[in-house]
Amino acid sequence: MIIGGIVLEACIRIYEYYLVFATYDCPFEEGLTVSLLDKNGRLLETKDIFVAYYTDVFLGLNLYPPNIMTFDFLYKGLWRIEVFPPTEKADTLKDPISIWKRKFNIKPYWKMTLNEEDVLIPLKVR
Repeated sequence: MIIGGIVLEACIRIYEYYLVFATYDCPFEEGLTVSLLDKNGRLLETKDIFVAYYTDVFLGLNLYPPNIMTFDFLYKGLWRIEVFPPTEKADTLKDPISIWKRKFNIKPYWKMTLNEEDVLIPLKVR
């Protein structure tokens, strides 16, 4: 499996997922790719943060159990990621009628936002 990035900055397990942070080591246009993998290493989703002619470093990764983290990269303020718990899939072989009862809905695995005034208290790791 190939994911974006050159330098592995962090890899965090949340629920049954792995969140991988990787930068590109480019001195004049640094970028960050955040990839979400399942427990078997299959890429589920990826998000990139890039700005032309701007450089920065990946800093301040803070964990807020069980499923939230913040970090600083490229902008004023903190990026915030919330990973949603895995949902149980319906067993359609046992109840074929459930196919017709379910609404079509694609649920995201996670949400990433820029929050300039994050007031969460980080997890202290010793």
